[in-house]
Amino acid sequence: MKKQIILFFVLFAGIVYGQNYRTEFMGGLLFSVPDKDITMDLYDFGKNPAWLVESEKEMWLDINPSISNSWGNYRRKYSPEGTYDLRSGVTGVKPLGTAGTFSASAYYDYEYNRKLYRSMKKYPYAGEAFYYADTTSGDVRFNGPVFSFTHSLEIINNLFIGAQIDYQILAGLKKVYSFTQTVYRDVSFVGGLAYKFSDDFVLGAKYYLHDEQEKITGEDVNLFSIESYLFRGETFAIPYVSKVVNQKIKKQRNEVSVQSFLSPTENLKIGVTASYAEYDTKILVPKSQIIEAPEGYSSFSEYNAKLRVNYLLNDEITLGLDMGYNKIDNWSRNESYNLLVWKWNTDCIYFTAGGSYKFNYADLIIGVEAGLIKNNADSSKYIDDRFTNISSNDLSIKIGFELTPYNNFKLRGGVNYLNIEHDFIYGGDNLSTVLYTVGLGYKYLDLADINLGLAYKTYSIKDYSDIDRNELITKLTLRLFTF
Repeated sequence: MKKQIILFFVLFAGIVYGQNYRTEFMGGLLFSVPDKDITMDLYDFGKNPAWLVESEKEMWLDINPSISNSWGNYRRKYSPEGTYDLRSGVTGVKPLGTAGTFSASAYYDYEYNRKLYRSMKKYPYAGEAFYYADTTSGDVRFNGPVFSFTHSLEIINNLFIGAQIDYQILAGLKKVYSFTQTVYRDVSFVGGLAYKFSDDFVLGAKYYLHDEQEKITGEDVNLFSIESYLFRGETFAIPYVSKVVNQKIKKQRNEVSVQSFLSPTENLKIGVTASYAEYDTKILVPKSQIIEAPEGYSSFSEYNAKLRVNYLLNDEITLGLDMGYNKIDNWSRNESYNLLVWKWNTDCIYFTAGGSYKFNYADLIIGVEAGLIKNNADSSKYIDDRFTNISSNDLSIKIGFELTPYNNFKLRGGVNYLNIEHDFIYGGDNLSTVLYTVGLGYKYLDLADINLGLAYKTYSIKDYSDIDRNELITKLTLRLFTF
């Protein structure tokens, strides 16, 4: 009987899509609703793999298929008109007794970008001052597997270590001239330590290393010459004409962070994290068959700090707040002439507060979170002769609910509203985004939880009704507790 149930879930996952976040379909609530998968501990909040053994005490397996579609004319120059994104795979956790806890996941991604304008890069907009383009618009697909492995262990009394390795490999193809082919590889490692002074006070630290490479090759199937352009900034480009064109993009990130969990009283939980990262991007072009020369270089430094508080006032009321600060500094230079091309920095500070109330009727719980976000950007694009200093005061409001209309059934929904005074990413002013979510949950005996969710997001600009963007997301999570 058990094998038949698991087979049913696997087959069902192939046709319905989803993911394993309960509050995601309650309007995206983060901290105002009690949830076992969203806690203040070092693993859930601090992303420290050393705490996996303490955070996950039960065995489970998630089957997570999802599908999304985006479309609309609110986009940047080198962004696609729309994207289909299909993802399916499994994530599992297995406690191993004195040997610790092991977690692993395996997914397959398929991304289909419709009418991508000229760009030959997977991520045209990553903060660097360099773009790589041909002369056509066309459909571009990327597909490949993603793997992740995590192990956590208590090596001596109250001292924990953990490590996580992620690996992704994607193959890309532009289906019109220049018939660009891409091999995208992404590898990361996280090593963590944690020490439990008591059940109410834990300190942790982790190191994160991320290495990314994208190899781009353009070769016309009819053996015609390829015309490509290497942009320095947004205006000036160097043309290349050849039967085969190549570019390689290498990125590396090093990050250190500390985390802390505190519980001064039984009902008060506090999570704190702080991190510093340095990362860079190197643009390499071939000078001969065996020699690659640096064409562009971008350097980044990033600071992050977050504080989250959760307080259980009584059995019905939960209160919380979330606040943080982020700062990024960047400069890009042309390596051939040691020429500074761009220099920019951004900083963001946000504060969000909220709470939830659990009613006596049908286990109804309603949560609300509201916050203010202050963004600043200072940009000097020397090569483009563009200088910008801008601030944006943004407002975020989330409302979500969950109820139990019948035994073992859950109904969820919510609305997530964000008003952005100045959109630094796409360039619009008075941008409003509204996310509508609805979800269903069903608990099948003690064997499985089934959660299906649907989300629809709209982007609109005040006084410009003909400019918009839309996203539709469907996700399914099948969580098995025995397999």
